[in-house]
Amino acid sequence: MTRVPSLTRARPLRTARPVSGELILGVLTVHTVLLALFYSPAFQVLVSRPFAKATDGIATHVLVTNLLEFAILIAGCMIVVGGMRLRDVGIRRRGWVTAVLATLSLWGLTQLVMHGLAELTDVPASLNPVWMYPMASAEIGRPLPGVLVAAAVEEVMYRGFLLPQLFHLTQRWGTQRLTYALVMSQVLFGINHVPAGVVMGLSPFEIGSYVVLAALVGVFLAVLYLRTDNLWLVIGFHAVLNQPLSFYLSPLDPSLVVLILGLLLTLAIPFLRQIAPSSTPSAPTTPSAP
Repeated sequence: MTRVPSLTRARPLRTARPVSGELILGVLTVHTVLLALFYSPAFQVLVSRPFAKATDGIATHVLVTNLLEFAILIAGCMIVVGGMRLRDVGIRRRGWVTAVLATLSLWGLTQLVMHGLAELTDVPASLNPVWMYPMASAEIGRPLPGVLVAAAVEEVMYRGFLLPQLFHLTQRWGTQRLTYALVMSQVLFGINHVPAGVVMGLSPFEIGSYVVLAALVGVFLAVLYLRTDNLWLVIGFHAVLNQPLSFYLSPLDPSLVVLILGLLLTLAIPFLRQIAPSSTPSAPTTPSAP
């Protein structure tokens, strides 16, 4: 029987340099203040809308706020004030090529699944109307920078920084500390989506459901990060999950298809890693001298 490696020995948890609880609390406090500021009507009127107008819609509210959060929270609080290295929050030079290829493959596979689902239903496969406009490439391309930057900021914050640091902080909690760190970090990730739910006009029950769903997705993304040790890959998956850009109309939400495919990959990774070495032929042994 194949033994699945323990996540507690995952490289992201072992290589991230621990920081003080005060820095963790400070980062969370600054993050909360920035959320309140960015979702305030005054910020949207004085900052977001002028930037969007000046850049013909390229500098969206999502892009502007997440660039500011990256500069203040990650570069400022974590790197400059906290003295952390980029690799302490999951940012490394290696792995980005694999991440790009995997993200494109995930998007392409999602399109195939969506087309197959459309064919299996009574409704014939039809092109998503968003791709049928003459300026479709511009309309689709404008929000993409914001989607990518938002995914990057959230992944660095909640998976690259908070998860390993809470794992180190709960060292005295015994063998279940990864569970505690995983739950706490991803519950905070879910709560992070409350302002968005309010802006979307959701009811309290819908906001609660939205928070729970976001937290569960966060757990999946965290496990994917621990399995792959590639935050770039998780950023790509997160971006496709937020903006799947399906070619075809289907009765199934394309984000759900992305989530299912990603979950299958996450479950398969430890088994694939154990199978891969066995497929490599061993080098011939040199006979010993008589």
